This record gives sequence, structure tokens and C-alpha cells, in this order.
Amino acid sequence: MGDKADQTKNEVKRICADLGITQKELAELIGAGEATVSDWAREITKVPATITKLFDLLRMEQEHIRLKSLISETIAISTKK
Repeated sequence: MGDKADQTKNEVKRICADLGITQKELAELIGAGEATVSDWAREITKVPATITKLFDLLRMEQEHIRLKSLISETIAISTKK
């Protein structure tokens, strides 16, 4: 399992799982065709390095949103005391 093709396949599935979206939604989000994302997931073509970086940025954005929400909730709870 440690070969490059498995990493590509896993990366597409992992980003979809991390973001809670389908491959179709991922395609729409990044401006790629559904067939392109499907090809990446099925190891027909390699995910470009720039797209891998974009996946990293999407994960960071999701984490930022999660932390911002957590901070807001914490502030709201602390001001109710």
C-alpha cells in the first residue's frame, strides 16, 4: 500500500472525508471537472502538486472555521456567567 498511486487515491478520498463532501462537490469546489476528480480517485491520472497544496489549504480553512466557532462558543459561555 505505500506506493504513489495509493497515496493519490487516498488523498482524494481523504479530502472528501475530511471536508464531508462528495467527489462531485469537491470538483465544484476546486473548479475541476467531475471526470478529472474521478480519474484522480481511480488512479487513472496523478493529482497535480498544486491541487495537493489546495487540499492542504482547504483543510486549514476548515480547521480555522472550527476553531473560530469554538472560540465564539467559549466566549459566549464565559459571558453568561
